[in-house]
Amino acid sequence: MTIKVITKEYGEDVKQLTLYPISDVHLGSMQCMEKAFSDYLKMIGDQDNAAIILAGDLIDNGIKTSKTDIYTELYTPREQKHLLAG
Repeated sequence: MTIKVITKEYGEDVKQLTLYPISDVHLGSMQCMEKAFSDYLKMIGDQDNAAIILAGDLIDNGIKTSKTDIYTELYTPREQKHLLAG
């Protein structure tokens, strides 16, 4: 597995940085609010001094013994990863 860390340096001229935590998206789940999530990302992207902190459960990658119902997922795990990566 490859982990990619994306960093961004902000100059001394940046006096304020707004951090947006994102977790429990569960992309692929029928309960995922994809449109709201997409709108949220656009809102963050439209800001000059904004950053995201990812905190987990971004995709709904369940297995047969998970609490999630793998038979009702909207996308395969591969599709979920590709959609999330944009």
